[in-house]
Amino acid sequence: MSVELTSLSNRITVTADNNINISAPSPGAQIGLAIWGGISGSIPDQTDLQTALDLKEDEANKGASSGYAPLDASSLVPLTNLPDSVKTGSEYKGAYNATTNSPTIINGTGSNGDYYRASVAGSQDFGAGSITFLIGDIVIYNGTTSLWERIAGNPDLVQSVAGKQGVVALVKGDVGLGNVDNTSDANKPVSTAQQTEIDTKEDSFSKNTAFNKNFGTGSSDVCAGNDSRLSDSRIPTGTAGGDLSGTYPNPSVNITRTVQSISGTTATQVLTDSLHVLDTSSNDITDNLLAAALWTGKTLNIKKTSSLNKVTINPDGSETIDGAATFDFFNNNESITIMSDGTGIHIV
Repeated sequence: MSVELTSLSNRITVTADNNINISAPSPGAQIGLAIWGGISGSIPDQTDLQTALDLKEDEANKGASSGYAPLDASSLVPLTNLPDSVKTGSEYKGAYNATTNSPTIINGTGSNGDYYRASVAGSQDFGAGSITFLIGDIVIYNGTTSLWERIAGNPDLVQSVAGKQGVVALVKGDVGLGNVDNTSDANKPVSTAQQTEIDTKEDSFSKNTAFNKNFGTGSSDVCAGNDSRLSDSRIPTGTAGGDLSGTYPNPSVNITRTVQSISGTTATQVLTDSLHVLDTSSNDITDNLLAAALWTGKTLNIKKTSSLNKVTINPDGSETIDGAATFDFFNNNESITIMSDGTGIHIV
């Protein structure tokens, strides 16, 4: 089988056994940029042609493995034909404001290796937790994890002073000394709290000018030191009171004690009682006592004058006598003495 190609009035014939016959209407006719005469014979016999063909790539190898990359309309190799080591190279995208998240950055959006450099410090959450950036830090996209990450701009340098970066000028408030001034100790004023406390005090002797006297041993002086007036016996004067009557220095004891004789069914103690004489010849008698707190440390004698019936000593309320609610005795001329301890009654 043979194939015949005709172009520019020239004829090229390729036979089934790979022989090429080229003819032109006249010697020297142009085919492309070459001027050929009549050529015949097989391709292997055309040494110069074979050499030229050997320098060419088959079109089938364009974009294929172990082949060659094509060029796009801008004469550049398409990204799909570049190896990963080239495609994942870092690309600077510009300055980044970490306070306002400008330009907007969010995890899951970006190309591997894209990065910004923080020009304004701040904190942002791209979707996986807040990240704090200092000026100069790098914000880079990790294509493997689909996360934006921070790389310290210069980890060997001080990152900030009192929360400030750049050319730092500190004021006292930056280091927690906002209330400090440069007043010397000698000229420091009294604080508000101190003045408030001072205002609660009185000026010396302003309330009792009569006490504004000299210390000494004279009759108009205030006693001091070993003044004899501090150690001599002093004789009291005036009217006595309480259990005493009359006047000092010789008052009289003024203690009234009373005796009750009872034959009815009840006797009731009064504070001045010292003795109850109880006649039980006709009936039992209950002797009702005052609250123990009213006669603490005092005693009361109770005597039964008949062999008939009984006497019941009844403490006040829930108080007890020797731990019991009441105490009974029965014999003629039998007597007991009781005392209050302030909370209960005891037989003594």
